[in-house]
Amino acid sequence: ATATGGTNSNAGVWNSSSSSPSMNNVTATATGGDFSYGVQNNSSSPSMMNVTATATGGDFSYGVFNTLSSPSMMNVTATATGGTSSTGVVNVSSSPSMMNVTATGTGGTTNFGVWNEESSPSMSNVTATATGGAGNYGVYNNTFSSPSVRSSSITGDDNSISNDGTSSAQVADTMLGGEASGAGFTCLNTYTDAFVALDEDCAVIP
Repeated sequence: ATATGGTNSNAGVWNSSSSSPSMNNVTATATGGDFSYGVQNNSSSPSMMNVTATATGGDFSYGVFNTLSSPSMMNVTATATGGTSSTGVVNVSSSPSMMNVTATGTGGTTNFGVWNEESSPSMSNVTATATGGAGNYGVYNNTFSSPSVRSSSITGDDNSISNDGTSSAQVADTMLGGEASGAGFTCLNTYTDAFVALDEDCAVIP
């Protein structure tokens, strides 16, 4: 599924209105426009397995964008590049199950691997990466978000994982490539990409 050009929004796949399709072995691509979405889930809970979602060249590019949705995401590669802001996976008021997910934001002015807003995703074996811009965050938690992260790899040129003043995060058995920013972390068996152990707040042990 491919969407190209246009001046407003492009989406490779758009699920809405309480739909719950089964997406298996799907490649969804969107290019250009003001907003570019590989897959957008709006008030829907699809089963996403072996899905490649790519958005590029939009002013705002999103690999997978979930709003008021609880999709099951397994073996998903979500990539966003270029534009003002690029985000691999966005969760807004959503609680997806994310397992074996690769979420990458790169090449924008600001980049995010995963952006959570009022969301509580379950993240297991997730590789979240943000690089190549003026601001890069592997996972950014905003507005009362509370993700749980297990057995994952999170890397950001600026911060690996960041909580605003309202959010929290539980992180276990996970590698952080970059600093954890903010408060509200509960961390267990976390470490840096140089295999330096981190404490219960995801900070380097002094």
